[in-house]
Amino acid sequence: MPEPTTYKIIRTFPDIRFTVVVTVPIHDDGKCYYMGFVAHETIDVQDTGAVLWQRAGSTSSPNPSLDGLNDAEWRLRGDVKWDGCVNYDVNQSLGMVHACGISDFESEFRLWREIYRMAQSVMPGYMLDAEVAQYPPENFFDHVDMEGMLPSALGAPSGGQAALPAINP
Repeated sequence: MPEPTTYKIIRTFPDIRFTVVVTVPIHDDGKCYYMGFVAHETIDVQDTGAVLWQRAGSTSSPNPSLDGLNDAEWRLRGDVKWDGCVNYDVNQSLGMVHACGISDFESEFRLWREIYRMAQSVMPGYMLDAEVAQYPPENFFDHVDMEGMLPSALGAPSGGQAALPAINP
């Protein structure tokens, strides 16, 4: 069986201080059965639109990555399946998760909501949890930096090619 064609989508959520890198494997039948994700905490979104992330292995903060997401610290990573189940890891090298007040927990909740919204957008027929369904998905392809082309069935502009401005230079 051939390997699926995989697309990468990067979306930054400045208001909750996270960037999510999504991998979307499209199988021979044209369907996506799971969506991989890695969430990186953002340090700053500059006026130019450039996004800064914490460098992996840093012992002080802020300490921006030198190579974009390639050497950025990740916070959460995992997969959301077609049935709404998620398997995920928390970066154990970070030690205990640190939060500064309820707003940090609200940001993390919003991060999960956005991950599920993206899953709903890339998996037609996705079995969405009733609570998440209260927040209808936006066409997040209007806001992402896409590497490659997504089939129009997945919400990409007609022709399957996304001609979108880069958010994460």
